[in-house]
Amino acid sequence: MNRYLLTLITTLLISISSYASTGTLIHKILPGSLHKDGRLEISSEYLNTSSFKAIFKYNVVTRLLVPAPKKLKNGVHSVVLPIEFHTREGYELLATEKELSNKQATLKFLGFVDYKGLVNVYKIQISPISGKWGAVLYYHPNIAGLGWVSAELTINKLPLIGKYTLKSELNSLF
Repeated sequence: MNRYLLTLITTLLISISSYASTGTLIHKILPGSLHKDGRLEISSEYLNTSSFKAIFKYNVVTRLLVPAPKKLKNGVHSVVLPIEFHTREGYELLATEKELSNKQATLKFLGFVDYKGLVNVYKIQISPISGKWGAVLYYHPNIAGLGWVSAELTINKLPLIGKYTLKSELNSLF
C-alpha cells in the first residue's frame, strides 16, 4: 500500500511541476470572416537547456456556408525558440536587439502596447523559416505559462482562400 501511495504522489508531483513549468494557455478564437469561434491551445515542450518548442493547437468552428475540410479546421503548428523566451529576460533582450533569429524562426519586437488593463505588453512577431505560417504574440510577465495574452496566427496558404488569420485571446486574464 505504501509503495502504491508513494508512486501515486510522485506521479502527481511530476504532473503538477510539468504543468507549472510549461503551462498550457487556453485562448478563445475570436470571430472572423470565415469562422464563428474556436479554441487555441498554446503549450511548450522543453527540448534541451537552450531551447523549447512552442506548440499552437487550434480547433476552428467555421461559419454555416463555409466548406472546409476537417484538416483545415483542426491543426497543430510548432516552432523551436530559445529558452530565454520562457522568461521575461528573453523579451527584454528582444526589445533591446529588435530582432533575433535561429535555425527555425526570426523574432521581431514590434513595440509595447496596452492590452485590456495590462500595461507594457510586449508585441512580437514570429516568422518561421518554413514560411507556412506566422504569428504576432502579445506577452506579459504577469500571465502564467508562456505569458501570451493574445495571439494572431496566420496560415499563409490555405486552398481556395490563400492567407487567413485567426485572432485569439486568453480565456481568463486574471
